Amino acid sequence: MNTKINLKKVAILTGGLFLMGFVGLFFVNNAPETTLTATSSNATSSSKTKTATHPLQCGNVFKIYTPNEGEIFSANKTIDINYFIPENIAQNLKQNDVVELYLLDKEGQLTGYIDQVTPTSTNYQFDQGKLRHDGGLDFSIAGPKAGDYKIALLVREKSGHGHTVGTWDRFPSDYIQSTGKLAHCALSSQFKIVFETPKTLKVTSPNGGEKFNIGDTVTITWEISPRPRNSDYVHISVNNYTIGEALAVNGKYEWKIKPDYWYAQFKDYKVEIGYRSPTDYLKDSSDKAFIIK
Repeated sequence: MNTKINLKKVAILTGGLFLMGFVGLFFVNNAPETTLTATSSNATSSSKTKTATHPLQCGNVFKIYTPNEGEIFSANKTIDINYFIPENIAQNLKQNDVVELYLLDKEGQLTGYIDQVTPTSTNYQFDQGKLRHDGGLDFSIAGPKAGDYKIALLVREKSGHGHTVGTWDRFPSDYIQSTGKLAHCALSSQFKIVFETPKTLKVTSPNGGEKFNIGDTVTITWEISPRPRNSDYVHISVNNYTIGEALAVNGKYEWKIKPDYWYAQFKDYKVEIGYRSPTDYLKDSSDKAFIIK
């Protein structure tokens, strides 16, 4: 049986199939990627969940000097914030421009509003007990929980509607976008806020009334509670003259009374011990004077 092939039809059919395959491949390779709208710390798409991260992109125009060295602060105590705003920027701010301090968590998300500061200032005493939820409304919060934080210094132009509670649970970039326009910013490095049992330091010996002679070895003892870290030291002095240092956990120091000239300046003596914990500086001295003959 003879079969006649219509070459024209075959050509058209083949071309159509090729074109359909090419178009399908194009759409597969160029399908739009999943995008997330970062209105909170966790945004969900139809295909998968990601953690939105929108950190502030700050240059070197502004600087936060402290806290900026991994410091550890006790909760509910004042944090000393020192910063620098160039004079040419401070003097040329517009009427709607504001300079503000915010507290961010370690992920860079807003934790609380600290305060608005004057453009020419360089220092702010941050009372943790007065951390606020929103700068424009009186939503006070108890203060930050124990954890890792950063300070953000922002210069921005406020929008007409000001602060809104509905936009608070966001990253700084999202929050600012809804409440104003960012002009400049600075971030501190990460520091820590801890809840620590208050420490106590007590000089236990010599504590008054003892009599020593030149050449004697005096055992100086102290107590620190709770137990200090193994790497912590105490500074020991007598009548403000340094005599040595010792590991705080040892609780004692052997002091050899040498015939040094400065002993003759006094009739009565007291031991002073200073101890710097991660969050405090403690100091104590003998309750009463002792005598060196």
